[in-house]
Amino acid sequence: MKKVPGFLLAIVGCAAMFSGGFVWSDVVSGRAPAFDRMNSIGQPSPAQASFAPTEVFRQNFGIIRDHYAYNINDDEVRYGAMAGMMASLGDPHTMFFEPRLAENFAVETTGNFEGIGARLQPNALGAKIVTVFRDGPADRAGVQGGDVIISVDGESVAGVNVDDIVSKVRGPANTRVMLGISREGVAQPLTITVPRGRVVVPNVEDKMVADGTVGYISIAQFSDAVSEQFDESIERVRRENPEGIVIDLRGNPGGLLERTAEMLGRFEEGATVVTMRKRDGQPEIVRSPRGRSLRWEIPVVILINESSASASEIFAGVLHDYNRATLIGEHTYGKASVQQVYPIRGGSGAKVTIARYYLPKSSDISRRVDGDGQYISGGLAPDIELELDLKPGGSLGDEDSDNQLARAIEFIQKGR
Repeated sequence: MKKVPGFLLAIVGCAAMFSGGFVWSDVVSGRAPAFDRMNSIGQPSPAQASFAPTEVFRQNFGIIRDHYAYNINDDEVRYGAMAGMMASLGDPHTMFFEPRLAENFAVETTGNFEGIGARLQPNALGAKIVTVFRDGPADRAGVQGGDVIISVDGESVAGVNVDDIVSKVRGPANTRVMLGISREGVAQPLTITVPRGRVVVPNVEDKMVADGTVGYISIAQFSDAVSEQFDESIERVRRENPEGIVIDLRGNPGGLLERTAEMLGRFEEGATVVTMRKRDGQPEIVRSPRGRSLRWEIPVVILINESSASASEIFAGVLHDYNRATLIGEHTYGKASVQQVYPIRGGSGAKVTIARYYLPKSSDISRRVDGDGQYISGGLAPDIELELDLKPGGSLGDEDSDNQLARAIEFIQKGR
């Protein structure tokens, strides 16, 4: 008898195990094994192939809900499915927001909410307050930057996710929240009761630098309220009759295209901001408004880095294309696409890329990366390339420790 090769025995064994998985449910239920079902694997019937995607989803969701070995949370499964569907497009800017994320995104884009008016970051004891909004509820109640929230309404928040702490602190206007505060230099925790109110996020800050000769305006994000805040900052700076202004967009992730176009109208009236192309290929031109120009012919320097993206790239790119600004710093991100947010029942939402955009002269600034996701090209290139070298203990916007700001001031004062 001829010996059977080992690899053939392995194949036969695998086949036996594979078929066993299909007949097991028939054996234990007393039915004759239905071997014919294996023939259909990978060969959907015409009826199956014609199922609408929604029907396929409902069928699979029903199988999980009815037969999965453990109890499930219906919402978590649905949210996971929708997030996976968005992720399958391979576009990092198209994404699904579950309700809490949708609410947070809405706050970022509108720039207003009901709460105490402070920015929080994670801390081992709870949440550290990094910024208290000037004249906001927290500011008026005596909360200070650097304070650490250790309890909310008498409940400890040590080890609690900072997003969950934010949800506890926020609430309807005209209600109150009691904060347990740990403050440096104060031995015992403080208890501060803060009346909640309507808060407008200050995304624009201004000051005079270089002994009052140069205006400095920092824009954190292009929210719904940013154009009004920008106008207020511009007017305060103009009253000082500066030699030039520095507009800081470092770390600015973008925001609303409409507000960006409004702000560009202060410098260039009726100018092409971007040309958008949707999947039908037809161009759609966005222009800056007329009648709001500052008529202000002073040097403008814009500070940029790789975290300057989307609307901040449009703002910097358009002023550069029209020879109204000099760019200093590092290349920008290269996000040359436009998204629109669509609300979904239940409070969730979807942010979907609807078009690509092209600048007036810089044209396509799309980011290109290698197989490991490392930057290759794209974004706006600065006129003066300068890597950030922040002095120890310094901060962005401090002319004594921020070398990029110092270079911008030098350019304005010397013209080079």
